[in-house]
Amino acid sequence: MKDKSRLAKLLAEEDIHVVHKQVETAAFDVKNRELVLPIWKDMNENVQDLFTLHEVGHAFWTPLDMLETAKRENIEFSFVNVLEDVRIEKMIQTKYPGGVRCFNKGYEELLGMDFFKIKGKNLKSLNLIDRINLHYKNVADVPFSDEEMVWVEKSNNTKTPKQVLTLAKELYQYIEENKESQGDPENGDKSDVNQSSMPSDGNESDEQTPQKSDGDDGKQDNQENGESDDQSGAGDDQKDDQEEQTPNGSSGADNESEDKKDDKKEVVSNGREGGKSDDKPFVASTDSAYQSASKKFIDSTATDRMYSWIPKLNNIKDLIETPSDLLLELREAYKGDHQNTFFQYTQNELKEFLASSKKTVSYITKEFEMKKAASQYNRATTSKTGTLDMSKLHTYKYNDDLFAKVTTLPGATNHGLVFFLDWSGSMQENMSGTMKQLFNLTEFCMRTKIPFDVYAFSDRCTRSKLESAFKQEFKSGDLTIEDLKLFNFLSSSMKKKEQFEMMHYMFMMGEAWKGYRQWTIEGYPISPPYKFLLGGTPLNHAIVAAMKIVPDFQKKHGVEKIHTVFLTDGYSHRLDDAFTIITDRDGNDIETTKPVQGWRRSITHITDPITNAKIVIGESNGYRNEQTVAMFKLLKKRVPNMNIVGFFIAGSGKRGMVHKNIISDKFDLHSYTDYNAIKDIYRKLKKENVVVCKEEGYDEFYILPGAGAMKESEEFEVSPNAKVSELKRAFMKSANNKMANRPVLNKFVGMIA
Repeated sequence: MKDKSRLAKLLAEEDIHVVHKQVETAAFDVKNRELVLPIWKDMNENVQDLFTLHEVGHAFWTPLDMLETAKRENIEFSFVNVLEDVRIEKMIQTKYPGGVRCFNKGYEELLGMDFFKIKGKNLKSLNLIDRINLHYKNVADVPFSDEEMVWVEKSNNTKTPKQVLTLAKELYQYIEENKESQGDPENGDKSDVNQSSMPSDGNESDEQTPQKSDGDDGKQDNQENGESDDQSGAGDDQKDDQEEQTPNGSSGADNESEDKKDDKKEVVSNGREGGKSDDKPFVASTDSAYQSASKKFIDSTATDRMYSWIPKLNNIKDLIETPSDLLLELREAYKGDHQNTFFQYTQNELKEFLASSKKTVSYITKEFEMKKAASQYNRATTSKTGTLDMSKLHTYKYNDDLFAKVTTLPGATNHGLVFFLDWSGSMQENMSGTMKQLFNLTEFCMRTKIPFDVYAFSDRCTRSKLESAFKQEFKSGDLTIEDLKLFNFLSSSMKKKEQFEMMHYMFMMGEAWKGYRQWTIEGYPISPPYKFLLGGTPLNHAIVAAMKIVPDFQKKHGVEKIHTVFLTDGYSHRLDDAFTIITDRDGNDIETTKPVQGWRRSITHITDPITNAKIVIGESNGYRNEQTVAMFKLLKKRVPNMNIVGFFIAGSGKRGMVHKNIISDKFDLHSYTDYNAIKDIYRKLKKENVVVCKEEGYDEFYILPGAGAMKESEEFEVSPNAKVSELKRAFMKSANNKMANRPVLNKFVGMIA
């Protein structure tokens, strides 16, 4: 089955949802604007095009209140469904003339499969409503008397839903008054539909009721009762048949599942709200026959599908705390601690760290500028100015090129960086080391005049009494990220003094979580403010937020090339909730969230409405970070040519060593079968202090040892009588050690330059 989502959106001229689910026929949910297509074992493209066009017609012209009006006025629903299909199919083919061929080919396929159970039958034995249905389904030579042709023309001339409802009542009355012309029960025309193929319970749940597409839209399962051809009699036998196929003799509306009564979704299709009254013997049996036949083609073994959409975060500012607001809060929180030993010691320690990093940052800055300049000259273009070069004028006799030239270099420093720092409990031990790497990166950005922003993502505020001010704009099917909070700790727009002050607050919090310190010398750690305590890991939520933040950042600063950096251990909460609209029994919408069940049991389609990009997950064996990888792919669709980089200081303990289990997990290797590969990676990590993984959805994911393995070596020492070669080796070893202790900058700059 081909994906017709984009085609359906274009045809409907609105952002409707197109989904494939375990339903019996196609349907359009006019309330939630969702086009539902069934999962068939082999759905011909002609039939799929027919379904799509048909349901788009309902999206255009079938109003929500039409169904309620039919129920309120006790109009036979199968009549309304057939006549409404005639109206909207004519209108959609008029609007899109190319659709005529789709309907002709689609109905040809369905008739060839005897979807309406008319093979070998005498069409004269059918009700007038059935014959009208078949006539407009392109069945040839459907018999009509001169008097009946008036009704055929009336069916073709309806323009509005009101006219359809009026005609349905009048046509039903005409058939009741002319029972003798509505089929011959003596000729065995009672069993147009094989009763054994009907569902034993007579009705499917409302989620399967949405059936309609091939034009046989709207009949309820309860209309599968009188499948008899002639429908001629309102006799007791037929009523018994109705009760047999419709449990408890209730209408289709009564037979809706309880869950769907709660959802109360208005569906234009075979399962529209309401149903045939028990005192109405005439129904469109061809529509019921279509339902029964279509069930044979449903792929009951197919994995069900879930559909979710990336939310449009127009109110993203409510999700973020700005640097100015954060500084005010942290100043207030630490205002009585300025004389505290821990406060002063961490402040001095940060100053020493930044001072010791200047040489490294300077070196990396020089490398960046050199690589960037080389790249620019490589892409430089030379063109003539149209002005004579007077220095060449004397060569006019033997030189044709006398014009001055100009060399154009592409953009200047068109780079920008957005950092996302994991503010979760799993980062506790390595938070301090991660911050140091972050501070090196921000110092590099300041030196090279690259704009940047640093966000820490947390769910602590949403899980505590400190509620977030962010309220997600509601739309059915959207993923929810309301349990996310972003702290914009650092920004290139801050003054240098403000940056250092913020770094100190962050560094104090990192050192407080680090563990044991020499408290008698360095001071007893000051507990961070409650609001900033570590919590869960809403990484996936942060990636969704980045889909709005990063493009806005790029537009604000006018940068050509942007890089998004995630400093995290990479394990995220799942986005397990999607918004669902529930309507109460009074017809009022209730905004709520409904768990998306079966992330691992179902195939899940996640769509970004901005780019129309779609990622399907669940088809593999369930890679643990499958959803995170999907979010990264959608983020890259939002910002083409963007680099996504991840940093994970994975080392632990005093020596800061990385456990081999982390290597096997991040590189998706088995600890036994891939033993040699893990050993090689681990050896490289010990030698270079970094390994690059590309299995996590990043362009590059750097795995780093902890602080214990990254202590800077002392200045090289050599004997007074050392030879030149010894001095050279000692110097190179010291220089290499210093650079190896800044692997993030080393590799990162090489990538972005």
